[in-house]
Amino acid sequence: MKLLSLLLFFTVVTSFSANAGCQEPGEKTERETEFESVLGIWERRGYGDVFKIEADHAVWYNYARGGCVVAAEWNLTELAGQIMDVEVLSESTFQATSPRAPAFPVVFDRRESLPETCASMSSSTPVSVFDFLWHNVNDYYAFFAERDIDWLSRYDAFRSRVDDNMDNPALWRLLTELLSGIDDYHVNLYSSDAEFSPGVPRGFIKTLLQAFESQTESNDFGVYVNTMFLRYMDILLNRYLDDNSVQVEGLEWPGKMLWGTMRKDIGYLQVLSMEGYSNRKDATAQADVEAVKSVMERVFNDLKDTSAMIIDVRFNGGGDDGVAMAIANFFADQQRLAMQRTARSYAGETPTQYLYFEPAEFVYRKPVVLIAGPDTASAAEVFVLAMRNLAQVQVIGEATQGTLSEMLEKILPNGWRVTLSNQLYRDPNGINYEVAGIPPQLAVTVFSMQDFEIGANTALDKALEMLGYSSESPELH
Repeated sequence: MKLLSLLLFFTVVTSFSANAGCQEPGEKTERETEFESVLGIWERRGYGDVFKIEADHAVWYNYARGGCVVAAEWNLTELAGQIMDVEVLSESTFQATSPRAPAFPVVFDRRESLPETCASMSSSTPVSVFDFLWHNVNDYYAFFAERDIDWLSRYDAFRSRVDDNMDNPALWRLLTELLSGIDDYHVNLYSSDAEFSPGVPRGFIKTLLQAFESQTESNDFGVYVNTMFLRYMDILLNRYLDDNSVQVEGLEWPGKMLWGTMRKDIGYLQVLSMEGYSNRKDATAQADVEAVKSVMERVFNDLKDTSAMIIDVRFNGGGDDGVAMAIANFFADQQRLAMQRTARSYAGETPTQYLYFEPAEFVYRKPVVLIAGPDTASAAEVFVLAMRNLAQVQVIGEATQGTLSEMLEKILPNGWRVTLSNQLYRDPNGINYEVAGIPPQLAVTVFSMQDFEIGANTALDKALEMLGYSSESPELH
């Protein structure tokens, strides 16, 4: 899942570049001098994050109307390692880009002082942790109405059950119960040794969960899912793709991206992730963007002579918007609006940000059928939202998961973390598909046990049919 949060945006780095190591004592790097123009207190409006930038260090505060914590402190070298291209827009506003989330710029507004709730920091007692979590969700979660959640009544129901004598396991159980019922995989609670999401299984996982419960061969659901997915991939490889045409990007089968041809003339591109293309654990999203561009150049080189292409993102759980757009740019005929975004909080919506296609050097202009479904989530949905604007693209399958918002992360007073959905992604016409999911232009089942048992792929068969190819033969290749 895409994880833009100010925690990731300003992650404290423990190793520095070679150039930083050569500076003289007391001498500022060119990157550090960027902050001389933005000293003071700044807020990322709509996110509950305030930054106090001084001549030699910076402090990041998480706040809501009901509390405040110091989330992190950094020296300017650490800050410079995470903020790029500071641009002063006016005396009261600046923007920057982040190597960890490069698609949209991060915009800050000047404040005269810290928020009132930051006059005293929230304590780490169970009552304070509960209140801080509740208030942050109350102030910054954007989809209570769409998900039919009465959050105020939950405060009344749960607050009386909290006391400062609770141990951590009891507090954890209470907070997970509080969050239960918010069917959103971008809502998460993390401790040092556990994590919880109230998101409800759907799509591929829901289907396999039902099948798992009716079988006796395996007692490990994770192993069962992995085995079934690899069998699914074997069907794809052996029945649909041309011999010796398949290429894979990634360290393990089936990789993060797989491509090849069908009937020698139809390109097939399966994208399983929108992150991890630089193959480095410490890589930033910006590094992934550059890496995926190189991968797409290989894809284009192999598939440029096909008459049409099928792109398959039905099992893509997301990653980073920048990677999603880098792939989409290989299909864009010209610079045009791809989508728009705001953040929603108790104070209303932030000014709209716009994201445009920037056509790659090589562009595939031939017909494209894009397959998506309920397991298409987060940055993969951003990819679908962008691609459906292109005239040569038709989207088929089922509605996507409906979790387009990035994950806003908040540090709780006891060090636990909670993530929220607080952004509204809209298409160029202003339509938001959070919760409901992005609908296909043509509805078709993307996965079923019936298909699996007979070695079929209904969505892929329909895509081939739309491109003028029959799928009646038991062996397409």
